[in-house]
Amino acid sequence: MKGDRSLRGLLLAAALGIAALGVVSQAATVAAVVPTCTLCAGGEYQALSVPLRVFSTAPNTNDVAPIGRKAIGVGGGTPFTIDLLGLGAPTFAHRWLPGTVASAGDVLGVMVSLTVLAPTQTGSLTAYAAGSAKPIAKSVNFVRGHSVSNTVLVRTNSAGSLTLSLAGATAGLANVTVDVLGWFSASTFTKGTPDDLTDERGARLSNITRARVLDTRNGAAADTPLGPGVSLTLPVAGAPTGAVAVLLNLTAIQPTATTMLAVVPTALKPGRAPGTQNLNLRAGATQSVLVPARIGPGGSVRIYNRSGNTNVTVDVMGYFTLGALETTRAGRVVPLTLPFRSFDTSAAAFGKVPLGPGQAEDWSFAAFSNSVNIGGSPLGKQTALLGNLTNASLARSISTVPVTSALTMYPKPAAASTKPPVISNLASVEGSPVSNLTVATFDAKQIVRVYNAKGYAHYAFDVYAVVLGD
Repeated sequence: MKGDRSLRGLLLAAALGIAALGVVSQAATVAAVVPTCTLCAGGEYQALSVPLRVFSTAPNTNDVAPIGRKAIGVGGGTPFTIDLLGLGAPTFAHRWLPGTVASAGDVLGVMVSLTVLAPTQTGSLTAYAAGSAKPIAKSVNFVRGHSVSNTVLVRTNSAGSLTLSLAGATAGLANVTVDVLGWFSASTFTKGTPDDLTDERGARLSNITRARVLDTRNGAAADTPLGPGVSLTLPVAGAPTGAVAVLLNLTAIQPTATTMLAVVPTALKPGRAPGTQNLNLRAGATQSVLVPARIGPGGSVRIYNRSGNTNVTVDVMGYFTLGALETTRAGRVVPLTLPFRSFDTSAAAFGKVPLGPGQAEDWSFAAFSNSVNIGGSPLGKQTALLGNLTNASLARSISTVPVTSALTMYPKPAAASTKPPVISNLASVEGSPVSNLTVATFDAKQIVRVYNAKGYAHYAFDVYAVVLGD
């Protein structure tokens, strides 16, 4: 076990921006409604009834903007901008926000599934608010010829626009799809009734003791690999009262064919596939994705597999629940203005030391939490982070023996002898970087532990949002 690593890079302030949770001031000639809440609807999750595709470059084979394949640029990448409300392409001209919402300014952040399809070169995709500086954080890492997806929590600009940038060591082309899974409301969100502080109520993130709820490798009658075109019904047992969505870490394990998996709230018609996707992987690969899944009728979600036979594991990471008082803070999710690179074990500032097989190390986020502010005012207590965990490289323990591994982030346990939980956040492979959105929950001293199962892993963590405490 390595000792605690202090986060020297986190001494810089991670400003959220005044628009994050602030109430928009009104003209002096207008009688302003005085809210009885402090944060109102700020940071509450609005789950879509079903995931919705709002952008795709794939339908047009002639590569005519705004649809058509996008360029993978050398160096900094080739950016292009879309309207995340779904107006960026004629084929996807539908809005997912309620019609009474005044503007995109009521959206604090959006949970989207980003997919890079059939890239002709290896590289990365970065998503960020249009007009903002491009962050260091990569949203999706991809390998030539293989489609890949990742869930990302993104801020948009005030017009609801999002910039995407495809970068690689060599120029190429790729298709890109964007599926909206849900969104976080700003303090200004009132559904058009500013005198009614109850109708805009969203859900709060409640962290739980993480648990593995499905492993098709168990060999039990109900636990068999998902076949082609199969939709597995997974009951969300133990969900708290008021839960509308569950955070599931879905891992697909060595499918027999290149496939796509999707999590949807309702049963699919026979022979029908979902119009959105959460996980893409090639035959024989193993990959993870965090999915904010809407809980469907009967308290279940459905996991669809397109091709081949694949084993899956599902770990519950938390729930989005309704019913919290407007005057409380706990469970509100506040996206940072831009993703913040908290640590990278391959960087000189962090020793350039990989995490070895069966080892864990602790990271303190106390300095980071104290630095997070709105307009210079500290945000206050936080209980967890949402961020992109990336295994940048995985090296073998024995040069002749291939290795696959998994990284797990969890609160530092009180007892040094406590074993890691039987869950994983990120399936790690040799040969290329791989990322997954992760819930990093603090212990009482704001310390997070990272465990590596096998091999020698260099990894990084980019913070996208903070979860407020009481």
